[in-house]
Amino acid sequence: MVSKKTLGTIDTWKRSLLENWKLYQQSKMGIIAIIIIILFVLMALFAPYLADRDPMNYRAPDEDVYTTQGAWAKYMNATPADFQTGDYEKLTTGAVTVFSSYSPMVHVVYVGTNRGNVYSLNSIDGFPSWIKSVDNSNITAIHGENEAGIGLDPYLYVGTENGNIVKLHDSSKINTTTNHTEGYGVIAWNYSTGAMITAEPLVNQDTHTVYVANWNGDVFAIDTTLGTVKWQQNVGAPVRGDMVISADKNTLYVGTASDTEGVISAINTGNGLVMSTYNEVAPLNSGLSYDDKLNVVYYSIADTLYSRSVANVSSGALSDATTLQLSGLLTAPTVDIHTGTLYLASSDGSVLSVRSDMTIRWKNETNMGSITIAPVYSDKLDLLYIGTSTNNFITINANDGSIRILSKTVAPLSGKPLPVDAVPQEGAIKIAYQKGLFVTTRCSVELVNAAGKSALPLPPTWVKSVPSGNTYLLGTDAQGRDIWSQLVYGSRVALIVGFAAAFFSITIGVVIGLVSGYFGKAIDSVLMRLADVILVLPFLPLVIILAAVLGPSIWNIVWAITLVGWPGVARTIRAETLSLKERPYIDAARITGASHSRIMFRHIAPNVMPLAFLFATFSVSGAILTEAALSYIGLGDPTSMSWGMMLHTIQTSGAQLTAWWWLLPPGVAITLICLGFFMIGRAFDEIVNPRLRKR
Repeated sequence: MVSKKTLGTIDTWKRSLLENWKLYQQSKMGIIAIIIIILFVLMALFAPYLADRDPMNYRAPDEDVYTTQGAWAKYMNATPADFQTGDYEKLTTGAVTVFSSYSPMVHVVYVGTNRGNVYSLNSIDGFPSWIKSVDNSNITAIHGENEAGIGLDPYLYVGTENGNIVKLHDSSKINTTTNHTEGYGVIAWNYSTGAMITAEPLVNQDTHTVYVANWNGDVFAIDTTLGTVKWQQNVGAPVRGDMVISADKNTLYVGTASDTEGVISAINTGNGLVMSTYNEVAPLNSGLSYDDKLNVVYYSIADTLYSRSVANVSSGALSDATTLQLSGLLTAPTVDIHTGTLYLASSDGSVLSVRSDMTIRWKNETNMGSITIAPVYSDKLDLLYIGTSTNNFITINANDGSIRILSKTVAPLSGKPLPVDAVPQEGAIKIAYQKGLFVTTRCSVELVNAAGKSALPLPPTWVKSVPSGNTYLLGTDAQGRDIWSQLVYGSRVALIVGFAAAFFSITIGVVIGLVSGYFGKAIDSVLMRLADVILVLPFLPLVIILAAVLGPSIWNIVWAITLVGWPGVARTIRAETLSLKERPYIDAARITGASHSRIMFRHIAPNVMPLAFLFATFSVSGAILTEAALSYIGLGDPTSMSWGMMLHTIQTSGAQLTAWWWLLPPGVAITLICLGFFMIGRAFDEIVNPRLRKR
């Protein structure tokens, strides 16, 4: 049961609030301010529904963050307009590079075309150093070697559709002024195998031998110096894709594919004798892959991945096959020799990572077109590069299979992308790439940044869409975090700090002001001198010191603001109390025997509350601005996203002048909410000071 005393107190407070509210409603500015504050309160209350992304931990996916950045693109005797008619020289091989042993830069890029030409391109700007015609048919394979092992002395082994294998010497020298190569290609020898070269030539520099295979199933060992045949062996069916050589260089493994079956042949590299064969129930999809650390041969047939370990090193014998059934028509697996992990793709658009024990590590179903070229792996960046039939060029994070970059090429890839460790950083291009990637399509060679260029911070998606289809209403920050989520959840921090700091500082100030003004004398002197000490100290430096000492926390900021915010309130309430305690109704209360606390908190306090509310509104906006200032200079709570923290991160990122979508939202929000509380304060001021009311 509520006592009459309590009911009387409630009635007094209620009557005072209703009277003040009637007066407040007369202020249009005050009503607008209330609407602004209500909107921010609703934003804070319904933050999980307005923004479903974690403002601190969410990151935009790599495919939205990273974009390809090209240094140059070279079209083989064609312009983009020629691609519509199809009358242009088409590239038939992927890029091949040869490195200088005394420079970390790539100096030369080689490609072959459907007209029998080999292009030598400067890696600086793609300009051809020379063009050499080696045949009148398609170039089907190119392999590059620096056989001298010093300087830049490249030799190319070029296979053609007519069955020729051509050794081509690049006689170019490096112009140290321009860092370009200048010279021409010279044919060292030309040997006809009788049928289309179907595999990339495989060179053993220790024995000066190049191994070549053709569509008739002939495998040749050719002397790299003289161009003479050391041995020739027929394996009974067209050789399908790449051959591999064992770690000890004694066994050559060749995969074939007839109309009905596939065969793996182990050939002695010394005399060409077939030591063993392994028949499969269907043709091989493509060539072989080999892990020279685990001594395992991998290949794919239809939708199944096969693994055979070398059971006998001396004879090259292979173990029984271990299989893993997947889906679609599989590419040849790409081996990461450091971890034994396999990467392969499928005609159904999926990309897979498989462990050496033939268990799936991850699978990504890209749904972006058929993939027929084996993924290329860069162990330096832990990235995969894949091209699809729909001209999508995809860079995938090899660790988890997520898409890092999704871009378009002008045509389907004609060969594997070629990642390289370094590309020139001077000359015609000024882009300081750390890693490079040569991408070859049917009509162009392009040099791009292998790791991709970060597009962060991302602009709003209504300004520029992103590959993932995600919506970023206000874009992202430099870490890929959603700015809209930060803005919404930042309203919680602003209101918590504002209301809490105002409540504590006003409560302390009102109590001290009432006690000091009512009792006077020694109590008044002690309390007011304490207030004076705090008042003479500069506000912001004192708050900064307190926040630094207490540590980075939202509540520590609240306590710091409270400790320095109450003296001004206390002095004003004291002055009002000094006036009110001399009023007749206070004397009447004393005569009736009212206690000191009853007089202060029932009779005086309700009459000073308009002043307290006035100070509260200004204290809220002041606390919000103070928190923003502390966060901006790095003293905010790093575990909570506030508007001040948003301004701090943009300031440290240096994007103030470029990322307007990041800078404006917290600035506008701080301005609006502080303006709202300021206008409420002005409306209260009209209540407290009748002379300000409009007549």
